[in-house]
Amino acid sequence: MAFVFSDQHIGEYHTRGYTVFRDLIPPRLLADLRREADRGRPIARRLAGGNAQRLQPIAPHLDMRPFDELDRLPVLQQALAAIFEHDPGMVVDLSAAREHLGILYEPGDSPYCMGWHRDYRDLWPGIDLAKWQRLLLSPRMFNQTNVALYDDGCLWAVPGSHLRGDTPGEIRRFPDRPIPYPDVSRLTPEAAELTCRDYVRSMPGAEQVRLNAGDFMLYRNTLWHIGSYVPYVKRATIHGALLTPEYQDFFAHDFKPVLDAWVAGDRRPFENLNAHTAAYRAALPRIVAARGWRRMHQAAGWLLPRVKRRLGLG
Repeated sequence: MAFVFSDQHIGEYHTRGYTVFRDLIPPRLLADLRREADRGRPIARRLAGGNAQRLQPIAPHLDMRPFDELDRLPVLQQALAAIFEHDPGMVVDLSAAREHLGILYEPGDSPYCMGWHRDYRDLWPGIDLAKWQRLLLSPRMFNQTNVALYDDGCLWAVPGSHLRGDTPGEIRRFPDRPIPYPDVSRLTPEAAELTCRDYVRSMPGAEQVRLNAGDFMLYRNTLWHIGSYVPYVKRATIHGALLTPEYQDFFAHDFKPVLDAWVAGDRRPFENLNAHTAAYRAALPRIVAARGWRRMHQAAGWLLPRVKRRLGLG
């Protein structure tokens, strides 16, 4: 069945933090994309080892014509325009990310998983987290895309987490930075797979995102999300972004200097936004006691009925 856009996609993107354009890619283009993506798999493993997660960028290695054709699909252009129609000044140009486009693959050797994270905040020490928080809700920032060329259930996410800070349950699960993740290098493939599965499911509210071949996923990388991978399920998923001028500016002036410092050997400690929250919660009983909570509660009980009567509510 050919893809049909609806208002549901708009609602999903804004409330859940992701939406999926099902059956977007026509069969002939899907075949062309698979052919090129499958050519990239041995290249990725030659460059980064048998468990290479991706080939990125793909432009130096693969024929980009099918990928350019995907970006120009009228139905895709129309769907993205509808998602962001509330922001008429926003520039939606998939080709802006062409030189950064990647393909995600299944591991060649053994199962493994990433750590739970929100992009930038939890992955790169040195990012300006105050700025990251200010930009958190901007539709012009932090949009990524996954385009499945084979069925793909690797991605898990916490729907709606892009709209807020971390919940108490999330802070309890991952109080520290960097966020730990399972070391499965010494485990059997079966033990590694199950260890990763337990870790993925330990996040409160986690849901698996299941893509079918030909699906296009648009999502906020400020969601809590994670990838978990097994070698016995073939994968080739195009990984890109909506690089608006604003996002490109962030990438160039906020992220790239941090990346360059990391490559040069800078291993500064992570800043942990939740450390302040945890400290406040720990001190809350003392704060309440010092401020005379009982007197405050009694005053509210006296005042509230009077306010309601004044407003005609009771």
